[in-house]
Amino acid sequence: MPQYDGPTQEQKEKTLMILFYQFAAAPVVYFIAAVLIMQYVFRPGQQAGFAPQKPEVYNMIRLVLAVLGIAQAVFVSRIKNAIESGNAFGLVKAFLGRLLGSKADDMESINHFNVFVITICNSIAIYGLGLFLFNGKIADTCLFFILSEILIWLFRPGKDYIQKVIILKKIFGSRG
Repeated sequence: MPQYDGPTQEQKEKTLMILFYQFAAAPVVYFIAAVLIMQYVFRPGQQAGFAPQKPEVYNMIRLVLAVLGIAQAVFVSRIKNAIESGNAFGLVKAFLGRLLGSKADDMESINHFNVFVITICNSIAIYGLGLFLFNGKIADTCLFFILSEILIWLFRPGKDYIQKVIILKKIFGSRG
């Protein structure tokens, strides 16, 4: 009876791609849900949103979420720059060291890394969904959905990307 040695490299890469596409679909699903809610739940003449706020409160919430979203976008883009350049510093260096410095299998580390980074990207879309549910204004939320989707696609795990992350893992693994 042949011995099972676990999934092959190709199977691990396919699993990584499946997870990626599931995460990449999330902001699109949020947007579709928002459009359906706007179409079938909110009625014309009725104030839209499940928790309508005064304009000044809503603007403050929108500003806070925009600042959080921009900060996350900057952080995630710096992570992408570190992957491309092989060089990291500051908070990004600590983040990469923590996620990639483990002794786990390369593909397992990349999988954990991608899930964590793409979850940060998805949270930006959730901010947009939250804004929509507050006041029912789809225009405010579209920017969050689009930004989230763009950031997610920066981390599409192709062969080149996987090799670059493995190199970073070796760099951070040798320091630990």
